[in-house]
Amino acid sequence: MDEAARRAIEWDCQQTILRFTAAFDVNDLDGMISNFDVNGVWKRPTGTVTGHKGLEELHATRSTKIFVRHLIGNTRVAVVNENEAKAESYLIVFRHDSQEAMKFPLPMNVELMGTYTDGLKRVGGRWVLSSRTALPLFKH
Repeated sequence: MDEAARRAIEWDCQQTILRFTAAFDVNDLDGMISNFDVNGVWKRPTGTVTGHKGLEELHATRSTKIFVRHLIGNTRVAVVNENEAKAESYLIVFRHDSQEAMKFPLPMNVELMGTYTDGLKRVGGRWVLSSRTALPLFKH
């Protein structure tokens, strides 16, 4: 594989990681599903989500009283081949729970700092997450 092809895969994989996580932050089920493999596995500290059905179940049970944002950085993509890659990113999670209407700016609450270890694969010409493991390293 030439350098340009490798860099294109790295870019596409980084964008998939960011799109999936941004969709999760705003509770956008369609956005999450479009960036996650139909049989993907997401290991979270609170349990494992499997496939699109698992994302649908998570979405249905997620509180609308939570405001969350994930800040992802230092993403390193390792291209395995033309159809497979692995990535690791640092993440910081900001979270606010409220029973009342939220007034911005919200109080600063860093929930945790940790890593995402992601597996990605190309499906129908698009990159999707095939696996994600969240590992908290620091927790509030």
